[in-house]
Amino acid sequence: MNIQKKMFLPMILVCMIVFGVMGQIPGEIDLRPTGTLFIRTPFNATRFTYNFGDFSMLGGTHGSNWGWLMTNRAHISGDMFIHGNLHTHGSVSANVKNFIHPHPTNESKIIRYTLTESGEALTLTRGSARTVNGEATVMLPEHFSMTTSPNAPVTVIVTPKNAPVLLYTKQDGKDKIVVAMRKSDLTSFGDVEFDFQVAGVRDGFENMDVILDAREFHSRSFRDGWRDTEVGKRIEANNERVRSWHEQERAEKRKQSE
Repeated sequence: MNIQKKMFLPMILVCMIVFGVMGQIPGEIDLRPTGTLFIRTPFNATRFTYNFGDFSMLGGTHGSNWGWLMTNRAHISGDMFIHGNLHTHGSVSANVKNFIHPHPTNESKIIRYTLTESGEALTLTRGSARTVNGEATVMLPEHFSMTTSPNAPVTVIVTPKNAPVLLYTKQDGKDKIVVAMRKSDLTSFGDVEFDFQVAGVRDGFENMDVILDAREFHSRSFRDGWRDTEVGKRIEANNERVRSWHEQERAEKRKQSE
């Protein structure tokens, strides 16, 4: 008798939780014997699902052990650990953004770098070159040209190597730069090697506001101005294609699990 009670109590508790949640979420809950909990809500649902405590999703995206966590907007008060890739089709805002690199000689240590912060959505490229007859034309990488705005200034920094010569930028742009030497330095030192760094602004993100109203920024209705640019429209179109691919993949995985 006691054993039967112990068996029924967890079932009753699960039913209470399921029916309680069903009363709050305008959708469908499917608790399968495999241990999978499906919560389906309309795509444009305006209510929230709240979780107090640890929420774990174990498994991968292959075979029978797979899981998805997809949301249009999530509010998480606390720490979130993702052991895998995080793909977000939108903006990422944080107090500090780091990347972690493993220590080359001590496995108990890590190296934490802080990302460069700027009031602009910068694009950067750098390298080394050498003058020929006092001048050098440097073709910039295609990816830099494709992502850099033609409507924002490009800045160039050049540093000569192994010689105290004067170098200057004769021409700049997102496709190429031309660096030249002072004629007297060419006579005295000959051609020299130099390092360069070229900075631009990401195409479509030229007019991003830096100082914003805090409450407006954290509201559900906030929308960055870049979304209304031509580049922004292409980004949104790409996001829609990605969402469609993920929906197809999720549907295929669901069929495999049924």
